[in-house]
Amino acid sequence: MQFFTVISNLLTLKDFVIWIGGLVVALGTVGAAWSVLSPQSPVPNAAAILRSIQDTALLVTEIAFYDVHVKSGIIDGFAGANTYSGEFRGTGEIHAGIDLTDMAEGDIVFKNGTFEITVPAPKFTTCILTDFRQTWQSLVLFQPDWNRLREFASVDAYNAMTYQGVIGGLLDLAEQKAGDIISDIVHNTTGLDVILHFSEAGRGDKSDPRCTPAFPPGWGKEDASYFWVRLPS
Repeated sequence: MQFFTVISNLLTLKDFVIWIGGLVVALGTVGAAWSVLSPQSPVPNAAAILRSIQDTALLVTEIAFYDVHVKSGIIDGFAGANTYSGEFRGTGEIHAGIDLTDMAEGDIVFKNGTFEITVPAPKFTTCILTDFRQTWQSLVLFQPDWNRLREFASVDAYNAMTYQGVIGGLLDLAEQKAGDIISDIVHNTTGLDVILHFSEAGRGDKSDPRCTPAFPPGWGKEDASYFWVRLPS
């Protein structure tokens, strides 16, 4: 009787081991099937994300138009005896943009399930001044050089345009637009959230030489009236 009890227990243990083994195999089969049916997409690396961004947009710009009105003057002659001035008006067009080709893989970091991306700083990319004309002139005692004054006034006008671009928020708009584009691209590609960091390095730089016209050689600005004056030789 005891012998049959031992045999019965052994069979029960054997059956139990077989049952556990079958369960493990079954769970493994189900897991493999689930991995085929619902694969986990690998997170794209920084190079792939950067390529997606640059394939979509290389330059993001905002454009603003201004009614430019400047007053310029020239201090010339002995003790400034030949001083004259004029007012000028024109139409200004200025573009602020972010060049996404300035981005590098190091600007894209995946951390804690989120992409953290550093966006390049916005710059002034194009400056155009049209229909620039003199609308008023001062009285003069000697022969004035109105062509020279107009040349100097155009420098003042370009500087006024970029100043308006800064205080009017044109750089901020370009930055926001680029950020929206980048966020949409990354989210649509990966389904993950994006945190943006905006770089300050080079913010407001001027890639168009017209945005930073050089002072005419030998001339500078007088401190009080800000008129143009000859520099000491």
